[in-house]
Amino acid sequence: MLRDELIFLRALEAEDLDFLYALENEASLWAVSDAVVPVSRYTLRQYLDNAAADWHEVRQLRLVVCALADGRAVGTVDLFDFEPRHQRAGVGI
Repeated sequence: MLRDELIFLRALEAEDLDFLYALENEASLWAVSDAVVPVSRYTLRQYLDNAAADWHEVRQLRLVVCALADGRAVGTVDLFDFEPRHQRAGVGI
């Protein structure tokens, strides 16, 4: 697990559905993401079911940023468009 004095990063869990639903449907954040329409709980549940796939295969990885003090999810970090050959990826925070 990656951590510092205030936060730690962890893998997505099925229990993150409500957090992701609120995050993905916050219209004020759409300007810094690819989202342009609301996302359903059903779609997010499917996403969570497949989140454990090999990130080399799907070429993306999302980690949950949690407060070290209480374990509360406070954000996400996304690695996307992973290119193993060129050793690069996009980062979204």
